[in-house]
Amino acid sequence: MDVLVSIIIIVFGILQIVLFFKIWGMTNNIFEIKELIKKYSIEEKVNPKQQKPTTKTDIQIEDLVIELKSKRQLKVVDITEDGRFQCKTPGGIAPIGFFERDEIELVRKEK
Repeated sequence: MDVLVSIIIIVFGILQIVLFFKIWGMTNNIFEIKELIKKYSIEEKVNPKQQKPTTKTDIQIEDLVIELKSKRQLKVVDITEDGRFQCKTPGGIAPIGFFERDEIELVRKEK
């Protein structure tokens, strides 16, 4: 019985040491990830997003649209890569939400 308990304790100790080095290795990856995030955030400040035109729609950023469901007028703030439109009320500060092209209708183009 003592031999079995000793073997289990030894295996458990070895696994603890392996786990320690695995976690230590993962912390090194976190430092690399932090550096990448810093690098990309600096690049974003140097090269801010340009107005993104979409290829499949007539609606652009800053255009006025009407949400078909509630009939309220909104202003397009951003267009996501998957073609959804982030909108806010024309006088509002914070965006209201994301809308598909079939949920909104173009009112007029902003110049």
